[in-house]
Parts: sequence; structure tokens; C-alpha cells
Amino acid sequence: AILEATGDCCGVLTDFFPSLGQIVGSHCVIPAQIGPKEAQHRFEYVFRLMVRTIAKLSKPVVFFLDDLQWADAYSLHLITTLVTDKAIQNLTFIGCFRDDEVDDTHPLGSTLYEIRTRSVAITKIKVNNIIKEDINALISDTFHLSDSFTASLTDIVHQKTNGNIFCILQFLQSLCDGGLLQWSSVSNSWEVKNSSIEAEFSPHDKVRILARRILHLPEKTQYALKLMSCVGASCLESTLMLFLDENIAINVKKERDDQYR
Repeated sequence: AILEATGDCCGVLTDFFPSLGQIVGSHCVIPAQIGPKEAQHRFEYVFRLMVRTIAKLSKPVVFFLDDLQWADAYSLHLITTLVTDKAIQNLTFIGCFRDDEVDDTHPLGSTLYEIRTRSVAITKIKVNNIIKEDINALISDTFHLSDSFTASLTDIVHQKTNGNIFCILQFLQSLCDGGLLQWSSVSNSWEVKNSSIEAEFSPHDKVRILARRILHLPEKTQYALKLMSCVGASCLESTLMLFLDENIAINVKKERDDQYR
């Protein structure tokens, strides 16, 4: 159906989504080389054709994108073209973002305003920190333990994270990494060292938890993060690639070391 809908332009999609070739086959023609703006408009048109084809009443399509507060201008534009296309039916777009970072002047805020002015219904759901009972259900379900057994661990997790889901996941991961929450082949179940957890972490120690996670990253990645922290709250992808270039990172480090000799 995709091949039939997009015709000779199918190669535009497979060029962007190589794995799509496994679905439509190798019949797609390599797209002709055109200017950047023209290529952008062509991709938007063919992409919308594909979504129109696959989004059916019997098989609706759901797009989910996280961290929209960091989306680039073209991604926001592409989202707008999709959700405002009247020919696209049976499509639900779900986007997550940090509302404390987005106001009316933010690119995402402007995008949401534009979508509303084009008569597209937007449902906003504010996700708050989860309560202790839900934390216990999460832990119990994840580790296949009874609610009563995980109650004491839940008390600790709630105390340390205040119900912030991101911090909860990071905290649980740090417990596994530190051997304080581990699988026992003897008892064939997860074992929790509650007393050690209490002693190891101070309340609301989110920074320390994240710092531990960073220290587990490859040394090259850690050094790239240090360089990025000097740039500011954001940086271009090209800048990030420079930071990840091993030769450049070594030269920067050498120059820094020479200054302190």
C-alpha cells in the first residue's frame, strides 16, 4: 500500500528510513538530487502520503515523542504538517515535554499555538510525581515481588526521590549497579539490602545518583560532557560531534594540562 501511494517517490522514504525497504521491497527508485528546500518539501509530502496510507480505522497509528522541549525547528514543523493534515485520519500524536521549560515564546509553545489556531484539538495532561502506593506497585510489578515485601523499599525510594519518576528509575538502576538490589540464583528471586540502601544514600540525593550514572559512561563520553558544560544549556550537533572526536578531545586535554604545568 505504501509503494502504491508514494509511487516513484518511495525512494525518498527508504533513503531516510532504510529499514522500510524490508517492507516495500527493493523496487524504490533512488530520489533525484534537488536543492535542500525542495528536498525538504518533497520529504514532507511523501511522508504525509505514507501516514495517510497506513493510518486506518482498523489499524490506527500512534506517534510518541519525548522531550519535545529540545526539538529542533524542522522537527516541530514536520509535527505540525502531520497533525494539521486533514487528509490524515486515525492518527494520534503524543508528545511529552517539561512544562517548566516551555512558555509562549519557546519554539514548542509557538508550535502548539499554531496547531490550536488551525482547529486541531489538543488535550493537555499534566503528569505529577507519583504517590507511594503507585511506587510500590511499580517496584512490585517490575521485580515480581509481593506488595508487602517491597513496602519497606518503597518507603526508602519515596523518601529519596519524592515520587519523581525519572529519579525513581535512576535510583533503582543505581541500586542494581551497586549490588544493593540484585538477583539471587540461590533463592531464585530479587534480594534487597534495605539497611545498606539507607546508609548509602542521603535523602533527595538526586545529583549524586546522576553523577554515579555519568561515571559509568565511557571516558570519552564523560570528557565530551565536560566540554559541553562549557558551552551552555545547549549546543549544535556539529559541536557535539567535535567533542566526541577522540583526536580533538586529546588535543584539548593536552592544551589544558600544559597550562597547569
